[in-house]
Amino acid sequence: MKAFIFSILVLLFFITSCNKNDVEIKQAPIIELDSETGIYTIKVGRELTIAPTYKYANNALYAWTVDGKLLSSESILKYTWNQEQHLYIKLRVDTPEGRSIGVNSTYNFNHNPL
Repeated sequence: MKAFIFSILVLLFFITSCNKNDVEIKQAPIIELDSETGIYTIKVGRELTIAPTYKYANNALYAWTVDGKLLSSESILKYTWNQEQHLYIKLRVDTPEGRSIGVNSTYNFNHNPL
């Protein structure tokens, strides 16, 4: 009887120890923008590229928007404006584990950048 109980305990030990290696971190994505201030001045007609780094963004859906209008659904934004503007661009990243919204960033597009 003692041998039977001992073998059950050993079996349970091996089963539980195998599951510990398969632990996944379930966390909302973390967005790190490529600018500390979030303010850019860019010449009209030139392409703006914003390439944030992401953590916990496996199987993510990306949405770069201005005033609710979708600019891109890629992880990196590349976009060109052809008129002078002052914009607030928002980045949203959705995963099965949660949603993150990037800091609203200000972009000034004009003919004579500083």
